[in-house]
Amino acid sequence: MTVFFLSPAALAQSNCSLTVGWEAWFPYAYLDSKGKLIGFDVQLIEALGKESGCEIKFVGRAWSRLLKEVETGETQLAMGATKTAEREAYARFTQFYRMERLGVLVQKNKAQELKATSLK
Repeated sequence: MTVFFLSPAALAQSNCSLTVGWEAWFPYAYLDSKGKLIGFDVQLIEALGKESGCEIKFVGRAWSRLLKEVETGETQLAMGATKTAEREAYARFTQFYRMERLGVLVQKNKAQELKATSLK
């Protein structure tokens, strides 16, 4: 489950300018060969900004720094965040906008060699 989440500072702003943090995660947010930020999450935020009339400023960050900046209000919105109780203490989450089922990819000829006990 993936959502956006907002700092309380973002909710209190009336000038409708949002700093949106992102960490490279293909195909949701990444730089193309020309250095332009693209991806599903980026398109979604751009559409929301256009619809609401909000100015959007994207900032690339390491995830741990981005979380701290949302907590302090320096960055108002983080893309692709998983909802946790710890994060709910300082942020509000949107409704989920994508559901994912992730797994581990392994070569077919190596699958039998991989056992859960070998991952310790």
